[in-house]
Amino acid sequence: MSEEIQVIAIFHPTPGKENRLQQILLDLASKVRENEQGVKKYQAFEQIDSQSGSNVVLFQETFTTHLSSPYFTSTGEILAKEELITKPFEVIVLNPIGGFTR
Repeated sequence: MSEEIQVIAIFHPTPGKENRLQQILLDLASKVRENEQGVKKYQAFEQIDSQSGSNVVLFQETFTTHLSSPYFTSTGEILAKEELITKPFEVIVLNPIGGFTR
């Protein structure tokens, strides 16, 4: 299998601020695309079957210096200042063990 790791981050938006959170995370995705050539995939999803309301899920393939980048730090500051999430986001790091991609 690949040596790349997969990262999933789950954000729990403050009710009424879902669109703003999505906007901020899509801006972050653009900056990752421009600056992190090793990242092959970076997608945002909205979880629609959550019992706690809608959640925003980011999927990132490969994980390097992302957390220390100035744009990631700035995003964290915006999330806190604008109170866009109800609790700290969850990060799940996965190592593929099998399956396929088409």
